[in-house]
Amino acid sequence: MQHFAPNRGKDPNGGRDKNKNKDQRGPKPSPHPTNPQAESAVTALRIFRPPVRAAVTLHQGRPARIACQRRKEICGEVLWAAGPWRTSGDWWEQEGWARDEWDIALQETAGITLYRLVRDLLNGQWRVEGCYD
Repeated sequence: MQHFAPNRGKDPNGGRDKNKNKDQRGPKPSPHPTNPQAESAVTALRIFRPPVRAAVTLHQGRPARIACQRRKEICGEVLWAAGPWRTSGDWWEQEGWARDEWDIALQETAGITLYRLVRDLLNGQWRVEGCYD
């Protein structure tokens, strides 16, 4: 599996002359002056189709442990969790939806992996919706 990198190997100026429209006040400072590689870093959410059903243990209302039968590597203590981000829609219809989304970190053999965890608020089911590259 390759990591997502949309501009890898491409000329960021599209082959245009770099000095043609240069600001006369000098170059702009880098947003990451201590890490020049950070400008090319891209984080992408790789969506699982279909999402993976999960068993989640909560501690004080936050995900503390997760296990997935279909993907055995998605298992263990939650090292870090951000969220929930509550979203809903189609409330005016008979089949509306409502969910809480969490970003979680799990320790795996290859290192720490970040996942998007979703709880359907209408039926209480937990699913892992994807992982971050």
